[in-house]
Amino acid sequence: MLPRGYRTDRKLLEKLFSRAPKPFFRSTVRHGRSCSLRIVDYPCKPAKTAFIVSAKVAKKAVTRNLVKRRARGIVMKLCSRLPHDRVFIFTFNKAATTTSFKEFERDILALLQGERKK
Repeated sequence: MLPRGYRTDRKLLEKLFSRAPKPFFRSTVRHGRSCSLRIVDYPCKPAKTAFIVSAKVAKKAVTRNLVKRRARGIVMKLCSRLPHDRVFIFTFNKAATTTSFKEFERDILALLQGERKK
């Protein structure tokens, strides 16, 4: 499991995604084959991560949890090397449910390193 300090809580996600007036947080979005990564500049130490798999992507909770578990396992290896003052939000698409673990890992690592895959 991802250490508690590296996890994003629901209040922070609501703050970042709410439509209410809020302070401006600069963000960048990178797209991969199986997921998108939104990197938000937000003052926090250590870096926080969130994994979002909607019910439209996978109807069964078992499948959604599998995708999140795989992603957490990959990011956990790198969490100490993630830059501070950033929130990493992974949003997964339908391809994440069918890709192999190796492809999934390559995709996430490429997104974190800033490479773009076509």
